Amino acid sequence: GEWVRDTVATLPPSQAELHPGLARSIALNGRTYWYGHSGSIATWVPGEAITIIGMVNTVGQIFALAGRTYVSDASEGMIYEIVPGAALRPAIPRLESGGEYAVVGTAPHPSGRLLVATARRGLFLFDGSSLAPLPPTPALAGRRLSALTAVTDRFYAIGVENLGICFLDRDLRVVQSLERSNDNRLGQVRQLVCGRDGDLWAVLAAGIARIDFPAPVSHLEPFIENGYTFALPNREHGKLWVCADGVA
Repeated sequence: GEWVRDTVATLPPSQAELHPGLARSIALNGRTYWYGHSGSIATWVPGEAITIIGMVNTVGQIFALAGRTYVSDASEGMIYEIVPGAALRPAIPRLESGGEYAVVGTAPHPSGRLLVATARRGLFLFDGSSLAPLPPTPALAGRRLSALTAVTDRFYAIGVENLGICFLDRDLRVVQSLERSNDNRLGQVRQLVCGRDGDLWAVLAAGIARIDFPAPVSHLEPFIENGYTFALPNREHGKLWVCADGVA
């Protein structure tokens, strides 16, 4: 099928001249947040106008913890709390080599804190105001991480640049890995999404992979044969859709 445009909300007149480039959305804590490559962050509730609530250099991740919503700056590594009615408030200041602390994914942790994967500094626990480093996992040491998600309530999946996907237990020990030796495209994971019945979906730089875990065999055939320049994955009514270069 094809996407059909239907305008349901617009920016208020005071922000009509802005070009926020809103392309992605995430629903957290009862609100939907929209963002794109411009760094602008907007919120929207059906029946209301879209409102720009703040801007960072580059939006990395928007995530929630204990009823609060946060956004990470991918270029500086800072984490801001999105405060209703008060825009953005720094939760974690800019650190030295800030880009290396850029958040690439989050997942719930048994401690009640949030497990955070950073681009080049490994794994941390986030409590809303500080990042506590975790002991390094040998398989991840010195590598660039690109994505993190929880797989069931017992495991995590982490995208590792130029390696593949590592599956970790709750003690952060690697229990299985799916490496680029199976398919070179697995070395470029852009996003991990947990599906139904144990499926893990991996958005790659050049395709999409569906992985059964735990299982000795995974579905590695390409669901999209060719690479694409721009794509938006989205789950709607229990189905996974990908809008790639204007075609769904």
